[in-house]
Amino acid sequence: MRQAVRSELATYIPPTPSKPMPDFLTRKEVATLYRVSLTTLNEWDKQGFLPDRINANGRVLYSRADVISTLESIKGMKYKKRVC
Repeated sequence: MRQAVRSELATYIPPTPSKPMPDFLTRKEVATLYRVSLTTLNEWDKQGFLPDRINANGRVLYSRADVISTLESIKGMKYKKRVC
């Protein structure tokens, strides 16, 4: 039995995906790309300035294409501190 499994695994070729998997960026990578702090990125996310995020295994990820497309609209923004 083991020999049969080993021979099958030795010749196994994984199937190629029909379309390429999209690239995803972490919060830290997006903050670096936008040149802002993680706090600012979090505020922008709360206010809806960022593209939809994906939660995967407790991690927040953003699609690279969506982040790059929204980069131009966020370039002109500045984070304003709230005065209580």
